[in-house]
Amino acid sequence: SEPFENPQPLGPEINTTENEGNVFVSADGLTMLFTRGTPPRNPEQIFQATRGSTSDDFANAHALDVGFPGTWNGFPRLSADGQLLLFAANPGEQHLWLATRESIDAKFESPTLLHATFNVDGVSSPFLSQDEKTLYFSSTQPGGFGVRDLWSSTRIKKGTRSAEPPKNERTPPDSVASAPQEVAEIGFPAFGPKIAANGLSVWLHAPEDRAAGSNRLILWHAWRHATNEPFHKPIPAEESINNQPNHNLTDATISA
Repeated sequence: SEPFENPQPLGPEINTTENEGNVFVSADGLTMLFTRGTPPRNPEQIFQATRGSTSDDFANAHALDVGFPGTWNGFPRLSADGQLLLFAANPGEQHLWLATRESIDAKFESPTLLHATFNVDGVSSPFLSQDEKTLYFSSTQPGGFGVRDLWSSTRIKKGTRSAEPPKNERTPPDSVASAPQEVAEIGFPAFGPKIAANGLSVWLHAPEDRAAGSNRLILWHAWRHATNEPFHKPIPAEESINNQPNHNLTDATISA
C-alpha cells in the first residue's frame, strides 16, 4: 500500500492551548470525537466536532454532556449508528462506561458501567468491532504478556441496548461476556487499539523502544489473516508518521 504523507495539524477549531487527544472518527467520516483539557486544573472532557462532507474541515467543536466533570474522561468511541458511546473515565477508579441515545440528534443518557468480567480498575482504550460482537480494550489484568496489554471479549448473545453487557458494546441484560482474551503478544504497554472494518489489522500506540530507554510513544501496526486468529507482533508505523522528534504520537484513527 502507499505510504502515508507527513502529518498535518487540524485547524484552530480543534487545536487550542489545551491538550487535545484520543481522537475517534465515525464510520461515515462526518463526526469526530476527541478529548480536551489541561489536568489537573481542567481534566479532559469529551468533545465532538462535525462536518458536512469528508472534503470539509471539522467544525462546531463542543463538549458533550456526558462523562464525569472534574475528573479524567478519555478514549471516546461511537458505534456505527452513532447511538452508543463507549469511553473510559476515572471517577475514583478507572473503568469503561457506556452511554446510549435514541438518535444521533438526541442527548446521551447517563453512563453505566460495563460488565465486571473485564472492567477491572485501570482498564482503558475501548474499541467496538463493526459487527458489535467484540470489544477490544487495554488492561493491566493478570495473565498478559506485559504490564499493560490489549485484550478482547466477545458477546455471546446480542440483545437490547441496556448497560450491563458483555464483551461487546451493546450491553444487554441477557448477554454474556466471554472471558477476556489477549489480542497479540506485544510485550510492552499498549493503548488505543483501532481495528479495521474487516477485523484484520489494528493500530495502537506504545513506547518506541523501552529496551533502549526511550518511552516516547509512537504508532504501531499489526495484521492477522483471519478474525479468529491472534494478531502478529506489531511493527512501528512508517517513518513519515513516527519521525516526529520529541513528540508523543497517540490514538490513531482509521478512515473507512
